[in-house]
Amino acid sequence: MNKPSILALAALTLLALASCTDTTKTADGGAGKGGTQNADSHVVATPFAAADSSADSFVALASSETGLEFDNNVSNPQVLLDQIAAQAGLASGDFDNDGDLDIYVAGIEQPNRLYRNEGGFRFTDVTAEAGADLALDGEYCAGAMFVDVDGDGKLDLYVFTRGSSNRLYMGDGSGGFTDETEARGADVGNTCVTVAALDIEGDGDLDLYVANNRMGRESMASQMDSDIQGSFRIDHNTGRYIMTGAAAEFYYFDELNKARVKPDDDQLLINDGSGHFDNGIADAGMDHIGWTLMALAGDYNEDGHTDLYLAGDMETPDYYFINNGHGFFTDQSRTMLRRTPYFSMGADHGDLDGDGLLDIFVGDMAAADYKDGKIQSGDMYQYRQELINFMPQQNMRNCLFLNRGFGWMSEVAELAGVKASEWTWSCRIADLNCSSTPELFATNGYTMRFSVDVDAMNEAAALSAAGASDEELQQHALSFGTLPRQDVLFTADTPLHYKKPADNWGIVGESISCGTSIQDYDGDGDLDIITNRTNDLLGVWRNDKQCGNRLTIDLRQPGSNWQAVGAKLKAYAGTKVIASEVTLARGYSSAESARVHIGTGEHTSLTRLEIIWPDGKLQVERDLPCGSHYVISRRDGLEDWTPPAQQGIYTREDFAWQRKEADTLAQEFEEEPLLPWQRSTLGGGMGIADFDLDGRMDIYFAGAAGQTGRLYMGAEGGFAASSLMEGSIPAEVEEMGVLCFDANGDDRPDMLVTAGGNEAGGDTTLYRNWLVLNTEEGMQSGWISTSEVSSGSACSADIDRDGDLDVFIAGRLKPHRYLSPVPSELLLNEGNLNFVDGAGSLPDGGISGCISDACFADVDNDGWQDLLTCDEYGPVRLYRNVDGRLMDGIDIAPHGIWTSLTVADTDNDGDLDIVAGNQGLNTKYKADNEHAMTLFAGEFNGDGRRQLVEAKQKGEQEFLPGRGRSCSGYAMPQTVAERFPKWHDFANASFNEIYGDPQEIQEHYYANELASMLLVNDGKGGFTAQQLPLAAQYSIAFGCAAGDFDNDGDIDLLQADNYYATQPETGRWNAGYGQLLDGNGSGGFSSVEPGRSGIYIFTDGRGVQAFDSNGDGLLELVLSVAYASPVVLRRNPQEQSGTGLAVNLVGKDGNRWAVGSRATLELDNGSVLLREQQAGSGYLSSSLAPLHFGIPAGSKPVKLTVRWADGTEASVSEFDGSGKVTVLQY
Repeated sequence: MNKPSILALAALTLLALASCTDTTKTADGGAGKGGTQNADSHVVATPFAAADSSADSFVALASSETGLEFDNNVSNPQVLLDQIAAQAGLASGDFDNDGDLDIYVAGIEQPNRLYRNEGGFRFTDVTAEAGADLALDGEYCAGAMFVDVDGDGKLDLYVFTRGSSNRLYMGDGSGGFTDETEARGADVGNTCVTVAALDIEGDGDLDLYVANNRMGRESMASQMDSDIQGSFRIDHNTGRYIMTGAAAEFYYFDELNKARVKPDDDQLLINDGSGHFDNGIADAGMDHIGWTLMALAGDYNEDGHTDLYLAGDMETPDYYFINNGHGFFTDQSRTMLRRTPYFSMGADHGDLDGDGLLDIFVGDMAAADYKDGKIQSGDMYQYRQELINFMPQQNMRNCLFLNRGFGWMSEVAELAGVKASEWTWSCRIADLNCSSTPELFATNGYTMRFSVDVDAMNEAAALSAAGASDEELQQHALSFGTLPRQDVLFTADTPLHYKKPADNWGIVGESISCGTSIQDYDGDGDLDIITNRTNDLLGVWRNDKQCGNRLTIDLRQPGSNWQAVGAKLKAYAGTKVIASEVTLARGYSSAESARVHIGTGEHTSLTRLEIIWPDGKLQVERDLPCGSHYVISRRDGLEDWTPPAQQGIYTREDFAWQRKEADTLAQEFEEEPLLPWQRSTLGGGMGIADFDLDGRMDIYFAGAAGQTGRLYMGAEGGFAASSLMEGSIPAEVEEMGVLCFDANGDDRPDMLVTAGGNEAGGDTTLYRNWLVLNTEEGMQSGWISTSEVSSGSACSADIDRDGDLDVFIAGRLKPHRYLSPVPSELLLNEGNLNFVDGAGSLPDGGISGCISDACFADVDNDGWQDLLTCDEYGPVRLYRNVDGRLMDGIDIAPHGIWTSLTVADTDNDGDLDIVAGNQGLNTKYKADNEHAMTLFAGEFNGDGRRQLVEAKQKGEQEFLPGRGRSCSGYAMPQTVAERFPKWHDFANASFNEIYGDPQEIQEHYYANELASMLLVNDGKGGFTAQQLPLAAQYSIAFGCAAGDFDNDGDIDLLQADNYYATQPETGRWNAGYGQLLDGNGSGGFSSVEPGRSGIYIFTDGRGVQAFDSNGDGLLELVLSVAYASPVVLRRNPQEQSGTGLAVNLVGKDGNRWAVGSRATLELDNGSVLLREQQAGSGYLSSSLAPLHFGIPAGSKPVKLTVRWADGTEASVSEFDGSGKVTVLQY
């Protein structure tokens, strides 16, 4: 998307007091307290009015029906041209205490209007009777909020203006208002867009966060170069430019040292308890630069303190200010969000997945239509450095932040299907059909169509270069007219599976809608919609949907904050949990009443309602029937609410060493401009073995090009860095996989370290793979073969049953030729360190591709080690081992962007299933059997250079270009830029017209499955695919460890995830934290959220291994990562359901660690558990640690049967209770 300047004109441009009647309910005073009270003292219910219509949609109401005769007409060209001046919002609240929600509408060039709700969706204009100048005729107003600032029980009105100070009108409770702006210190704002009300320091009154922007931004930008001459200096310690003098008020340098127009400062008005304010933003730790368009207040990290999300436009990323208590904030956007929209607009929060946590929806301007998206995509190189360097990274689309616990967010808009909602202003989360799963609603449209038309902006630039005047340029922009759009609705039958209903539930017609209020305006309990539309009457939509059950709630408490703004509610209906927070500012330039709406679907009552008052007291109400509006008052004697504890299942320890990836971004995209993602940061495996034979497991972490790897020796209480590997492998090598195995039959574990990546340049010897022998004299290294293929995974097994271990090395990539297949090699061990080419044991033609992972495992239960591989843009493939020869590959999963393979008996049926990591479902790429994710490669530009062309499949041989005119034009100037100079031309051209007949393109790659999968084995090597849980699809998967982590007898999984090195325009795949999946023993898994697991690894995970490092019977989890330090996760001892049994298999000489052997453990409860000793699994990693079995509490082992790698067997029937068993092969 492109938000232009004047040459590229871009656009950025409440409270309820219910009168109620009777009823009696049962209530608790908090944990452990209960009793029956007269509800007249604290719970009063009023039944809802009957619905007006039997229609099953929203119904548009004319102004003649409602009395809302407000037309927000704008005619001043300067207002239309300004980025934020031509949009406005509205406020709802019961200012006259009659129980109905009234509204105040902000005018742009029109006078503001106050409307009293007469009931039945009829309103009366009472602006003139208010006693103060609420109309503010002649002011450019943005929005308003009904809020009681002085705590007198009467709603006041705070109005946001642009170009002058905000206004504070004190209410008298019956519809009269008095202007006390200056006397109360509320005359701030400058160019205010929105205001959030929250109790910053927890003193019981409401403070106001005033979010400002700046009008006239484009004219300032045009004169910036002259204004800042001589007004900056260089900080020689940081290399940063710093603005000085008078220019510092209007301009600043960003982190790229680019000069920018500076927005007006935000203000934080601290309430002294009587409704008088002082600006305290600097003392709150929120002194920042931001083009703020929305301030959203909520307790996102569940600590009882209200936090603040600031949606920032363009070059200022969003801020995520976490309240540390007592009113001091810390921005955690870089760690807890990691990516945000680029053009952030409105925002809202709500519980989208029913986990009791607040999620956040933030709008951008992404077009949903293919052609519209291509037309307004703009010059991506204009923003490239910002997309690469800004943190959090900005994405040109909506963002949906799923709260994973304690405020840590995973951004899932792509997965949820809500990334694009056109030129969005208000974003709202609201349960419009009362199903308990909320809808997402976005208002749309803009006053300047010019701003979404790159061709029009290019024409303006040409006119400017030719000497056109400012007036001529403005007329050019205005000549394109406006951009009306239909408001967008997303609905979901199940959480996070959103779609647009075909009829948009009756909310039809195009307009320029900005602020919105979603409240129950006719008293029937469902939510109606009113939007403030530019150059149009208000949009008024009565909800006549056939809705589920519902109730609404007003909270009441003594003190200044009598509406309990900031209170949290958790409603329980059957198995459903519906979480809410009393929030006023929502959407864009708008504010709601403090009334809470709860939809329960088929459930007719709330079994339990938890109210956490703003001061942290807990009140519990029980058995509240639906069908009524409730006023619930605070009771005396409440107990303290205890915030959830942050002690998870695992504790984390970071190693001191870091894998430091070389910065190859410029080189890789220079070589292949349309590369989907970089290839130089795929590495980072590890190998685990007892290298010094002291009984403890040691770990070697592979090093990136430019550094050496690091060996850590097992030590008392952890691991200690060792110098044993220093000098073994040149630092120039990009180390990829680490395979631990006994290469020379001396009963000491050796290492094969594969060399890969694309950093070697012309020195192809840097791609030779290294064998490091672990001798009594130390580590001795050399090349295992002369192959110079950039490799990745390596695995080992005795495939010919001659008593020693053979090696398979997977070819990963051809440098700077994305997806060009490369050969893999099989090395047969002939003894005495004689590894020979095993091509004769491979299928005819060998094994080639872009193999991302490989492992040996006996998946058909015949006693021979089979080979499994997975490809990028290819299948998961099985090569059966028949008497020492690998047969032709069989595809056992569709083509995908497969990343890793892990084998384990996940369903306890005696055979090995496969966990296959994939790209996941949370990227821009989509695929199924009919619509493959497609990539073509060939010579398109007439210059002999191989180019990549991404495509979206529409039909059997029908495609749409995947990339836009900008990126494609830079890469292929003759084919694209010269033949399609206009963005409109490119958008309207077919794939064939741009690139030719797809069937004649030299290379064609596709993927039709992107989900990470479990491939369930039928016992004969046949597989059935099933998706891993949704949480495992939030990010791309890399390594996966399988083991019984909680000792309950069932296999669990830990998935490493994230990939930062994507094309800058796409956005990083970094929504994961390391996903823990709890197995049920039948092949099913449930996700364990980070807030429960305690795992927050948001860097690039790579390899994962599980082993018991300290002999406590619990598996530690070790993750190798890119760009950061490896991590070890230790399970808290109380978080287990049994005990561990370590089985140490001791094979014959040549295969001391019994690689390829399998152990079957029978328990007295009838369970039979299977493990297989492997060398090479978990993505570029390997482990020779003892096998681990979990023994559920109350059970004990009966018999252990070992089938050795050569097919012979042994068994053990006596166990000494030590938790350890050693079995020797004779």
